[in-house]
Amino acid sequence: MSRIRLSTFAALLAAATACLAGAPTSAQGTYPDKPVRLLVGRPPGGVADIPARVLAQHLSERWKEQAIVENRPGASGEIAIRATLQAPADGSTLLVAADSDFTINPFVLKSWEPSFGTDIIPIARLAFNPVVLVAPANAPYSTVRQLIEAAKADPGGITFATAGVGSSPHLVGEYFGSRAGIDIRHIPYRGGPGAASAAAGGHVGLAVIAVSSAAPLVQSGSVKIIGLSTKSRLASHPDWPTIAEGGLPGFESNMWTGLFVRAGTPTAVVEKLRADVSAVLADPAVIKQLEDVGAVPAPLFGKEFEAEVAGDSERNGALVRRLHIVTD
Repeated sequence: MSRIRLSTFAALLAAATACLAGAPTSAQGTYPDKPVRLLVGRPPGGVADIPARVLAQHLSERWKEQAIVENRPGASGEIAIRATLQAPADGSTLLVAADSDFTINPFVLKSWEPSFGTDIIPIARLAFNPVVLVAPANAPYSTVRQLIEAAKADPGGITFATAGVGSSPHLVGEYFGSRAGIDIRHIPYRGGPGAASAAAGGHVGLAVIAVSSAAPLVQSGSVKIIGLSTKSRLASHPDWPTIAEGGLPGFESNMWTGLFVRAGTPTAVVEKLRADVSAVLADPAVIKQLEDVGAVPAPLFGKEFEAEVAGDSERNGALVRRLHIVTD
């Protein structure tokens, strides 16, 4: 990661520490005492929206106070980020963000502002949103190893579809190509459904799409699974192999959804949020609810979550610079 980016995340950590220092602890016993908004910078039904709604449902039950999801899609998540920064720093407005909001956008958006990464602090990683490589049913390769062999025999000849330039699936696809040492050509579509349809129709050699988009196409026989981006197989689809086991050992590249809050939020509120989110994500009913819609509960807090944000940013930043990606 560049010195500038490292300093950005150092500042984020400093901001988090500053906002926690010396805040009154009495808030923990009273928070929340009014409805809490969860702003989501993606449309309803998207990979960030689904964990937000599951979390809101169970926090409402736990708090006996409403947790309300408000979708603020647009500008690659920036609209929701700006709205969070304009809200009071009292925990009444939370941000549910996709990983790309903080690990890709700083490198690809001309409109990105340093305050987005320093004035909003992480509370928790909520869930992984696994992506999967799928190929048309009649593709001449069925495994990662076969795909790599085919790509090496025809450099640039195999195309892969994603939800768009600079999207998380785009970066996963590029990371896969880099790790495999192959040249596969990106074809951007407007959203995951378009990319999925392209693979089902045989218009591309691959698609990198969400599990929820892939499942019905696999069931209908329109596409076949090449490999999951996760470290381990999914409980919801135990017969789907991972990229790592299919021929690229050690490969893992997950999209995730995280919970954030404005810097300056009282210590006790941050602590209560982390404790309550941890309890919700440990509930077997919540785990099943998320798994049923293609998400994987993946609670991570504090410095561990900070480290993941920094690590993903370093990897994505290097890819963006190599590929010269700019989206606005």
